[in-house]
Amino acid sequence: MIVIGVLSAVTLIDGPPTVAGRVVADETGDPIVNARVRIVGTGHSGPFAVTDGEGRFTIALRQAGVYTLAAMKSGYVKSERVVRDSNDTIELRMPRAAVVSGRVIDRLGDPVVDASVAVEQVVGSTGRRTMVASAISDDNGEFRIGGLAAGQTGGVSFTIGVGLVSVPPEAASNTASIRGRVATPDGRPLRRATVRLFGQSVPFQTTTSDAEGVFEFAGLAAGRYRVAAAKGGYLPPPASEIVLLLPALGGGPLVEVTDGQTKNGVTVTLAKLGTLSGLVFDELGEPIENASVQLLRVRFERGRRRLVPFGSARSTDDRGHYRLFNIAPGQYVVAASVGALESADLPGYARTFFPGTAETGSAQFVSVGVTDEVSGIDFSMGPTRTAIVAGTVVDGTGTPTRPGRLQLRAAAASVASAEMNARIGPHGEFEFSNVPPGQYVIFADRGRKGPSIEGEFAAVPVTVTGDDLTGLTVQMSSGSSIAGRVTFESIEGSRLPRPETIGFAPLPVDPDFAPVNVAEAQIARDFTFTMSGVNGLRRLTPTRLPAGWALRAVRVNGIDATDQPLPFGRANQSLSDVEVVLTDRVNEIRGVVSDSNGQSVAIAPVIVMPVDGDRRYFGARNLQVTHTRPDGTFAAVGLSAGAYYVVALASLPTDGDGAWQDPSFLEALSSSATTVTVGEGDKQIVTLRITGDRR
Repeated sequence: MIVIGVLSAVTLIDGPPTVAGRVVADETGDPIVNARVRIVGTGHSGPFAVTDGEGRFTIALRQAGVYTLAAMKSGYVKSERVVRDSNDTIELRMPRAAVVSGRVIDRLGDPVVDASVAVEQVVGSTGRRTMVASAISDDNGEFRIGGLAAGQTGGVSFTIGVGLVSVPPEAASNTASIRGRVATPDGRPLRRATVRLFGQSVPFQTTTSDAEGVFEFAGLAAGRYRVAAAKGGYLPPPASEIVLLLPALGGGPLVEVTDGQTKNGVTVTLAKLGTLSGLVFDELGEPIENASVQLLRVRFERGRRRLVPFGSARSTDDRGHYRLFNIAPGQYVVAASVGALESADLPGYARTFFPGTAETGSAQFVSVGVTDEVSGIDFSMGPTRTAIVAGTVVDGTGTPTRPGRLQLRAAAASVASAEMNARIGPHGEFEFSNVPPGQYVIFADRGRKGPSIEGEFAAVPVTVTGDDLTGLTVQMSSGSSIAGRVTFESIEGSRLPRPETIGFAPLPVDPDFAPVNVAEAQIARDFTFTMSGVNGLRRLTPTRLPAGWALRAVRVNGIDATDQPLPFGRANQSLSDVEVVLTDRVNEIRGVVSDSNGQSVAIAPVIVMPVDGDRRYFGARNLQVTHTRPDGTFAAVGLSAGAYYVVALASLPTDGDGAWQDPSFLEALSSSATTVTVGEGDKQIVTLRITGDRR
């Protein structure tokens, strides 16, 4: 990223620890209003000030010494000046910046997306070139590089990645062919699309459409094939439609050919993905350059709905303009931030959401459809009283250490904002910059050391009011250990399963207060197990069970703790007597799913959930989803005794892994579900009608 600013070294000898000065335009001497002037080179985000209507600034310093000032303003270029006497008047002059813009296309005239474009400068008489600035081309192949000094440009270079596709050799004994065309919904040809052919008994083949969008697969055996296509910037078919190869699922035409037959006129249609563009400016209406603009969407992740990033972030140019592309249909929040992970180029501006708010609850959703080009999403970023959250991470012994992952996360939010990453020093020192007021959790996670060993971990709540929080100590915990054994209650006289068919883990009650990868017990040949490094509230839960076996109970020191939250973290919270009891007396709910015409439905999702809403927590063993077989039958096994709702759906929610476990979604299903009561050793049979439209 280009740093636009003026650099001056300031020596402070006597007097109060402050530095004052004025920022003006180099060509005219006019004051530059709203320039950001800050201390740099201290290893952390230094203090800063904003110039007033006369271009003046004053910065309070922590102590006297030698400092470097940086004044930043969109549309101006960096220059340097050394100030040797602190009593001198400090005047920082900023020249206007030049711009290089253009378009990258391939030999067919198509735009090249994400090409790296660099501006280089010739240094001295040697002809050696150094990169001055760079940019990435957008979906139109367009780029724009600002912040350049006059005479700075020595050349423009391009780095373009080219993907390769392969076509399997034709089999001489096979004589069928499939010919067709890749096109947009309005009939325009799509050249250079990747076209794939899938068959039930042969490996898939790949080719590329030509300048007219035409493709051909030759040397085929007689049979049925699925044709699918993909092209960057266009909506691909769902992956499941390619993998399953079922005629009922779309994605591309299903084509049947006989020996010697050529099937012509096969058309694969791809719709262009959406784009979104706009301007980001400051409170005076002036453009903000190098702001990072990111789309966010609501997804169900880690047990709750939250805003998560979608696609790649793009930077604003010297006009404050941004353009986002390859956007799948949906509703999005647009966010702008300044000061990337390795820089704090524009302090005092918190992350801002369209139409111009720092609160996620006040953000406005923007709808983007297929082929939509949404423009005019303009919003301002105003100065906010932001804070620095800084300190040191120490390990379980109190020794400074670098954690594997360190983030600042919004606390107790139904729709949480995206996490903030920290600058981390070599000795565990950390800093989060530009943090707006709110409730947060500092999340430190060293990562799992092995399948059954979680690394050191910490989750520390903090409250930010606008004042800097420094000198914090985040102590990671080595966690508790869990040891026990698996026992069996064989009523049916079943043969004992193999240890590797059993999975058992301490699943977190709140995933936001647990490591990303939790431990899983490795069951030994004698069915004993150990786990270590466990922190936070957990439920001891089987994650994998052998066929014909179900969980009977989890006992801790002889007391039933099945499905109960247990605290871990300290050494004295370790458990040495955990018994996981499996039984071959398995409770089941079986049935068949049909549509409105009474026809059985294949691959339909069926949700089984406890009637008691308190038992529907994320990851609950009695909260199950299964799919019907080709004959429309299904089975949910291993349920504990109790009352359940059972419902068959046309499809599951697609807004996140496990989105079907969203409590509000499950509650909405209860009114159309069938109620079933399961007893010990019970096998209930139900008949279901599918709910919703089959896609």
